[in-house]
Amino acid sequence: MVDLPHDEIHHQVKIIMKIPFGDKKYDFVPWRPTLERVFDGPFAFDTETTPIDDERPWLTPSYVLGAAFNGDRGVFVPRQHLGAFFAAHRGMGLILLNAAFDLDVIATALQDDAIYDRVDANQVDDTQLMHRLLTLGEVGHTSQGKNESTLEHCAATYLGVELPKDITERVGDPVRLSYGKWLTRPLSDCPVSRLKLPFDTETPRHRFSVPSG
Repeated sequence: MVDLPHDEIHHQVKIIMKIPFGDKKYDFVPWRPTLERVFDGPFAFDTETTPIDDERPWLTPSYVLGAAFNGDRGVFVPRQHLGAFFAAHRGMGLILLNAAFDLDVIATALQDDAIYDRVDANQVDDTQLMHRLLTLGEVGHTSQGKNESTLEHCAATYLGVELPKDITERVGDPVRLSYGKWLTRPLSDCPVSRLKLPFDTETPRHRFSVPSG
């Protein structure tokens, strides 16, 4: 188990990254099918994608990387293992912020609408909708103004955690807007700073070891 404080490249699935959130650090590893099910209950999931096309905003951006977290441990889910990950966690509750976007990204990446079966089974919670319903009941509006229902706003409001903004790579590219260049590259090529971001931007809800095979 190692701590990776710098923008290093991790090449081995054995490495357990220590990802900070608030005043704690959590174990994250790249997920692969040999790990099978790693969560026994609901987990949060966030997708990182290619940029939205401003001229054709109706097009669904491509899935590049996902992060799943249950409040104790987490995994990064590369594109090639996305279907296997959700198959291994069939029946588990799924927590998203702006679920309509993430579900569309996942369904498009898998070319399969089966992810929406979880909605029909009441297994999807959207924290953005929850926030808007809460503000409607408490203050009389649905938080549709600018930055009133973002992940940064919700994390600060409910968790007291300030999420990092405008993170850049060493070459100066903004992390949030440049996931597309990693679309066809293996997870092992991805800088640690970029792997940290999906977790830093997802709200949490037993430790495990990674097999060597």
